[in-house]
Amino acid sequence: MIEIFPASTGGGGTSPVINTYTTPGSFTWTNPSPGTRRHVHILMVGGGAGGGSGGSNSAGNAAGGGSGGGAGSVIEYHTFTDLLGATVAGVVGGGGAGGAGVTGVSNGNNGTAGQATSFDTMNALGGNAGVAGQSSGTGGTGAAARRVYALRGGGTSTQISGVGGTSGAAGAVPTSPFSVAEGPQPTPGGGGGGTNGTTAFAGATGGGIGSPFLSSTLAGGTAGTAGGGAGGNGNAGGFHIVGTGGGGGGSSVTADGGAGGNGGAYGSGGGGGGAESGTGTSGAGGTGAGGKVVITVM
Repeated sequence: MIEIFPASTGGGGTSPVINTYTTPGSFTWTNPSPGTRRHVHILMVGGGAGGGSGGSNSAGNAAGGGSGGGAGSVIEYHTFTDLLGATVAGVVGGGGAGGAGVTGVSNGNNGTAGQATSFDTMNALGGNAGVAGQSSGTGGTGAAARRVYALRGGGTSTQISGVGGTSGAAGAVPTSPFSVAEGPQPTPGGGGGGTNGTTAFAGATGGGIGSPFLSSTLAGGTAGTAGGGAGGNGNAGGFHIVGTGGGGGGSSVTADGGAGGNGGAYGSGGGGGGAESGTGTSGAGGTGAGGKVVITVM
């Protein structure tokens, strides 16, 4: 869906009023026309989750990479100013922290889930936390979120299963969540690379946003190279409004695992950390990007 806003005037010849909130935490919106009916368009993005860190194992033994953090969900809906109060409380959901790296023979740490974004009666869920890579070589599993078009009156966004991390192999790349019916959504982080004990593998690129009919794409964060390369940060949205996931870190059998990249604003997940097999520290998960609220009165 293409979001179209009035170029200069709203209904009845009045100028549109656009309020954008991007700082995580509470805010209060002031209704510019509580006694006169005007159309209101609300776009809400939940916070992205942090990636899981990679597992750590002794030399010659496999370790799994952490999964990328899930993306925050998106709610888009319409209402009228005279159905809202003179002021309305809202919350911009913060991004989740990535899991810390570990040493020795140890599973990694899970990332932190993204926080929900709320306004009026609606609630856009934050992304699911990236899952830690295991010392046994099992990779974490992640989750993505879905864009929802809703009617005012109460509702919570839903989430769908996403792509996770890796097990003794290269990181898994999340599929693009763009569809003609739903429009762009923020994307999960890429999975961190695992090791098979003797060979290091690269991480994965973060989820990117593709547009099948607008010829406009937004790439995810770059993959961390084998040998402990860090994943690149995701890209911030411009035309797409939402951002892309951080890249997964590469694993290592001779040094530290690579850290996952941070999610790009807004709502995308951090990349998973790369595993390590040896005497180093596994890669930390990347941080998820915070959410956003845009309120347009026409």
